[in-house]
Amino acid sequence: MRYRALFLAAASACAVGLAAPPAASAAEGEFSFQYRDADGVLLETKVANPASYECHEVTDIATTIAGYAFTPVNRTGSAVVLFKDPNCAGAAYRLNAGSQATESLKFRSARFS
Repeated sequence: MRYRALFLAAASACAVGLAAPPAASAAEGEFSFQYRDADGVLLETKVANPASYECHEVTDIATTIAGYAFTPVNRTGSAVVLFKDPNCAGAAYRLNAGSQATESLKFRSARFS
């Protein structure tokens, strides 16, 4: 009888652990991109350890941006999906960990895996 209670307690603890949401995590490393401000000046922004599974708005990161971000460099350990529109919507492009894209890839939001 005692073993049955121990087994049920252990099984319940495992079930609770599996049902819990994943802990917050970050894509370790650095993500950078270029953009132009309202005066047309070319600027670059770097983000260290961006949060995973969250939509990152380029305008929140680069507050002086006018238009799209471009030339992304993903030096994190995670892939990132770059979206043409805000709110992680619209056409999407996956940029693998450790890779970069050219100026022709334009985006307004990003989500790391």
